[in-house]
Amino acid sequence: MNSRNLFYVRSLHLRFYFSKNKYIEALFYLEKFLFDNYNHDEEILISNLKQKWIYDCIEKSDYSNDITKKFQIIEQTDYKRNFLNLIESFSQIPSFIHKNKFIKKFEDFNKSFNLLLNIEDKVYLHSSVIFQLIYLSYAKKFKIDENIKKN
Repeated sequence: MNSRNLFYVRSLHLRFYFSKNKYIEALFYLEKFLFDNYNHDEEILISNLKQKWIYDCIEKSDYSNDITKKFQIIEQTDYKRNFLNLIESFSQIPSFIHKNKFIKKFEDFNKSFNLLLNIEDKVYLHSSVIFQLIYLSYAKKFKIDENIKKN
């Protein structure tokens, strides 16, 4: 695990809660990929294309490049469909300008993420919506406005 490639807090989660768990590491890399490629502007076509690409690679078991090889571990589990559902859930998150719908869809994504997070190990770690929202805003360098904070 290279902590430079993950959000630092996630690398700590891996180290302290899920030591050497490649499945959880893949989940955190997927979260990072989705957050890094989310486009919060009105134009989200490129973001959707990247999500579709990673979805297709996982669905077709194509782990032939540096990005997708991190997800090859899910082939050894029964959770491939869950990973694909997580990507589908994330792809439903609209542009940031649609604040109420954004929050609702982001909460749905968070629920799906937490189900995957606790499917494999006996360790229970819950990733709050607020933590993931802050992580997304950090990754995309956008400010959380007052309307979002109130929700």
